[in-house]
Amino acid sequence: MYVCTSTSPLILCTCVPLLGRHVIKVAAGDNHSLALTANSQVYSWGSNSCGQLGQPDSVQVPTRIKFTKGFMAWDICAGADHSVFLGDAADLSPDVLY
Repeated sequence: MYVCTSTSPLILCTCVPLLGRHVIKVAAGDNHSLALTANSQVYSWGSNSCGQLGQPDSVQVPTRIKFTKGFMAWDICAGADHSVFLGDAADLSPDVLY
């Protein structure tokens, strides 16, 4: 799996491997992207202007989101400037994080 990242308004892309993960779903917002792996990990990259990455800062390469211990994501969605993660954990009922 390869993703395209850009820091230039000319959209000069550098393709980088998504850490060799088995990606089962990709979602894209206006300026950010998400990838869900087969083992319920979520990676995000792009603009973080509204906190949509689930990261402290913007990142230009896919970076794993650190959820609460035991949280297993099983679906992702990206809007213009937000992200939604659907999942559950052993001690939690199914929940939506945004």
